[in-house]
Amino acid sequence: MQGFLRSLFFGVKKIPKRFAPLIEKGVLKEALQSNKERYFLKEGFDIGRIERAEKKAFFISLAKNYPKDPLIKNLPPSFKTDALILCQIECSKKRPLAFFKAALLNADHMMIAYLAKENNQIVAIPFKEPFKKPISLKHSQRSLLALPRHCVVKVDIKKREISEILGALEDPLIDENLSLSLFDRVKDFSKDCLNLAKHYVQLKASDFKDRINYSHIPFITIDPKDAKDFDDAIFYDQEKRVLFVAVADVSEFVPKHSSLDKEARLRGFSVYFPNSVYPMLPLSLSQGACSLKAFEKRLALVYEIPLDNLKNARLSQGVIEVRANCTYEEINHFLNTQQSSLDKDLQQSLLGFLEVALKLKKERLKKGFNFNSFENKLYLNQEGRIEKIETQTESDAHTLIEEAMLLANQSSARLLDEHFHNKGIYRTHKEPSLEQQKRLYAKLFDYEIMHPKNMGFFPFLEHALRISQEKKLEREVSRLIIKSQNLALYSPLQESHFGLGFASYTHFTSPIRRYSDLALHRLLKELLFHQAKGCSYLLEETPELCAELNALQKKTALIERDFIKRKFARLALELLEKEFLGVVLEVKDWVVVGLKEWVGLKVLIKTNKIFKPLEKVRVTITHADLILGQVRGEITERIKEHVS
Repeated sequence: MQGFLRSLFFGVKKIPKRFAPLIEKGVLKEALQSNKERYFLKEGFDIGRIERAEKKAFFISLAKNYPKDPLIKNLPPSFKTDALILCQIECSKKRPLAFFKAALLNADHMMIAYLAKENNQIVAIPFKEPFKKPISLKHSQRSLLALPRHCVVKVDIKKREISEILGALEDPLIDENLSLSLFDRVKDFSKDCLNLAKHYVQLKASDFKDRINYSHIPFITIDPKDAKDFDDAIFYDQEKRVLFVAVADVSEFVPKHSSLDKEARLRGFSVYFPNSVYPMLPLSLSQGACSLKAFEKRLALVYEIPLDNLKNARLSQGVIEVRANCTYEEINHFLNTQQSSLDKDLQQSLLGFLEVALKLKKERLKKGFNFNSFENKLYLNQEGRIEKIETQTESDAHTLIEEAMLLANQSSARLLDEHFHNKGIYRTHKEPSLEQQKRLYAKLFDYEIMHPKNMGFFPFLEHALRISQEKKLEREVSRLIIKSQNLALYSPLQESHFGLGFASYTHFTSPIRRYSDLALHRLLKELLFHQAKGCSYLLEETPELCAELNALQKKTALIERDFIKRKFARLALELLEKEFLGVVLEVKDWVVVGLKEWVGLKVLIKTNKIFKPLEKVRVTITHADLILGQVRGEITERIKEHVS
């Protein structure tokens, strides 16, 4: 059903019989138009699902992208989260509005809830809608009493029965399963899928013919220290000024339309938690046969990129043997000290390419922007609680890999431009609208960063970041700039990437963890190595595929964010009634304060007093909500100085 509804955005030649009643009964009749060849959704109409935040309902489109999710108007109160509806969209400056037109599919009959006592009865309270009426269950009160307090369960709404017990809400080890379940992420692979993966694991690189042997080239992988799925490896030939980028040839192990392919597409992306990963592909492939492990022959797609003429980059099907799997920390130590146990040819390769990478980055930043994200890395103990938080910033080792991957991704986009006339699977990023730009100017004004007259948006971003460094506010200003941006999206048509400053860009280098890259590999391999017979078929599905990937990208981010929010809420439970130094980050309905001691923990404060961003305050944590993942508190003292 959802697949058919999504296809209406791009046009369908024929309405399948089982969906004909939707049109005949008039539910979709006014929203569809026909051009003799295909049925399309009319301009202004949209199909999507309901998402709730507190007492408001928002519209999440199946295929379109808005700067902000539209607020749903005139929605009947009986409709549940995740129900599919038809809406008419009205754009406005602040947030688009979605006017409810018709119901298309009610929400799944399964729901995540937690058990609580109300009026001396144990009932199920919907996790996503805790403000709604609780559900009375068919089970006896005695059997419900035997379950842990605040037990989290999966409920069959129609039968009013518990179908699965996830565990006690107070247990931190429940959090991974809870976040995955809340957003319907499939955790386990089917038996067919695992058996097929097992079959491919047994194959050797030598079983695949017509491949160039690159095993003499000393490739190296550089990844985070907890990584196990190695997608990409590099080697730089200083003498010839040629960069080799090898990327796991996952498509050889995941045949189109196979159970492996269907389940990878269903997931779209791997989900990463601090201590674990829920992969897009079975572990036997993602951390086994596809992963570019040292001293093991692996299938790879290899770019040879001559740095003196990037347009002459060549893509080949190869066999490689990585010389070393390294971490960013190890390589950064080597780059800073020139001391390493790595072979000399690898050391020379890294030092030689670092010089090139720094120049490439400097040149790129004349058109693109350096989004300093200051990522917070959580370390959890065995009980699943936050032990420490580290702020990770970009190092030379990151620059080295990033610039190499950007070159490979650009080379892939160039192939799409030239051979498919700007069609394929692109990674795009739109410049913020004038309204978004004005909102950013206003927020930065509170940080005493003014927008000079006649200065364009891009030069202003550089200007703002430069001033923020002088004021030692780089983290806060970078956060505001990132929040002001549109999401980067997948598109079947070539569009520019504002953030990177590229006219054309795609994702090629992470096929183990992103289905977009896997699909692109198939397209490029069909073009270069199979007489392009299947290209038209693969291109035809890209509009729908890109829409799917954009939705799955958002879903993956929500899962990871939900997990992090709950971990911070658990931390706050241990810090109740304690006082902390903080800084005001935002002033909206709530005053949002970030704690200095626990970076990333944000406290919401309801107050009638007026505060400004960057004010230093003392905060007492008064409440932590494990359902909403919220931390609340009170401001106990104003400190009359800016954060230094």
